[in-house]
Amino acid sequence: MGKSGQIWAKWDDERRNNALILLFEKDTQKRTTSSSNMVTQFGTHLEGWRKMREQLRIDQISVNEHVNYANSKMSCSNGGTEQIKMTNSHSFILPQLNQQIFFNDNNDEKHLKELERILIEEHFVLTMDPIKALNELKAIVSNWSRGEAKLLEIGSLMLGTNTATSDVDIIYIVPQKTTKSEAMDKFFGTFQCDLSAKNEKVEFLQKLSKAYIPLIKIHFLGFDFDILFVSVPTINALPAEEPMAQNEVMELIRKLANQKEPDEKMIKSLAGHITNDHIKRLLGKKMLKKFRKFVVILKFWTKSNFIYGTPFGFFNGISLSVMAAKVSLLYPNCSVPFLLNRFFLTFATWNWPIPLRLVEYLPNEFQKFSWTPKDEEKKRNSTLLMPIITPGKLR
Repeated sequence: MGKSGQIWAKWDDERRNNALILLFEKDTQKRTTSSSNMVTQFGTHLEGWRKMREQLRIDQISVNEHVNYANSKMSCSNGGTEQIKMTNSHSFILPQLNQQIFFNDNNDEKHLKELERILIEEHFVLTMDPIKALNELKAIVSNWSRGEAKLLEIGSLMLGTNTATSDVDIIYIVPQKTTKSEAMDKFFGTFQCDLSAKNEKVEFLQKLSKAYIPLIKIHFLGFDFDILFVSVPTINALPAEEPMAQNEVMELIRKLANQKEPDEKMIKSLAGHITNDHIKRLLGKKMLKKFRKFVVILKFWTKSNFIYGTPFGFFNGISLSVMAAKVSLLYPNCSVPFLLNRFFLTFATWNWPIPLRLVEYLPNEFQKFSWTPKDEEKKRNSTLLMPIITPGKLR
């Protein structure tokens, strides 16, 4: 915080209001009747500016780390005779100089309504709320497990960006009182049988016990659910709080990570919940409403152009959410149509493969499970193309 910021922080609301009226109200006769909301509005813009500056700082860290990594690779291959030099994550975009200016004849509201009309006509917007179905499914799980198991929301439902074509992603969590294989057999055996044979509201069920992340897929009360399996060792019971607090979810991750042979798939399943919570907290309540509309429109664009789907290496819900959050934080007080414009401009001029990230990553106890460019290239046997990194302690 600079000297001006320190002075502003010391002033009370009345003094701030008087200063703003003197600066922005040209008509001296109206100065005494100017809105008392001026301080609040200015504070909102100031907070947005702070978030934008923080993202630019994080982008610079990404640039520096990428350059260091690329140069270390080149040093191994050519003895350090060539070096990469790069100073910015973007080719020419400067968010400080490209914020939206609202004119009296602004058509953004009209454009947004037109976009929303198209989404409705294409049956892309949810017409039913999945929460009722989710709560009923939670009750089934609780009764079947005698109160031991819980369902934890992840994915688009947690962010509020689910569409008519979205699956509802949830995690089935249970204390591991036997071996992991026995716990899985119970989940994919008796629980699966109970759902399919004893509940007429289940219209479809498929168990994928051998998938990369084991899960059960069901169609229940009109919604498609993906139920991922996680069993947590060394605990007798799950936290009673509903919904589960983030520190409690982190403690479950810690229990899994501290095992002699930790199950990385289960760890990353729970990390998805932490990621979504982190995005929501970064944006804040006011920005979150626009963000949700923004992401739904992006999903419609990607699906309409057949560039959506993890199995094909295209965009998925979380990658679009991270990208949309980045643009929302760089342009914090802008309309949804303006954010869409800046989305394409930002990522068309992004200096890939500089990783896109929302937070600075500091050393922590989960580093061995976190993303690194070296591990990614080794796993894929190819160079980085377009890395989009999730926020949180596990990236």
